[in-house]
Amino acid sequence: MTNARCKTAEKALARDQRISPVAALRQLHAHLRDGKAISPDAAALIADGIEDWLDFGCRSLDKSLGLKAWGGVPAEKADRLDRRNMLLRRLHQTSLDWQNLSPTAAGAIMAMSAKRYTTTRWPRESDAPSAPAAEPAATWWRVLTLGVSIPGAKMFAKILSE
Repeated sequence: MTNARCKTAEKALARDQRISPVAALRQLHAHLRDGKAISPDAAALIADGIEDWLDFGCRSLDKSLGLKAWGGVPAEKADRLDRRNMLLRRLHQTSLDWQNLSPTAAGAIMAMSAKRYTTTRWPRESDAPSAPAAEPAATWWRVLTLGVSIPGAKMFAKILSE
């Protein structure tokens, strides 16, 4: 019976999440380390996960927090993909060359720019301690250091239209 409660909590987390479990833990970490505010959604997700683990017999804290699930994209990778997508959208919105283009046109040009960066500059800059100063190289560096791939033109268009 206690396991059923844990599974119910996982389904509720997956269905009602406004924040990913990894993003909530990032906020908790910043709160504990630097005293930064934690959002109500992050606090609720973490508190509910801990409650399920303490009071309802979930076998692991990572499962009760929604960090571990059967199938699908792991929470940690989903967080990295969300961060990548946010970086790509921000670049599209702030680049004078790309901000007025449609997602499809911008996606095609951004994909070419990223490909050029990964083949020419990334091999030299991959071990650098910080991102290059200029855009778009800074964004391509940040995306690649997340450990996720830079998408192709079609996926760029999809991400930019969200």
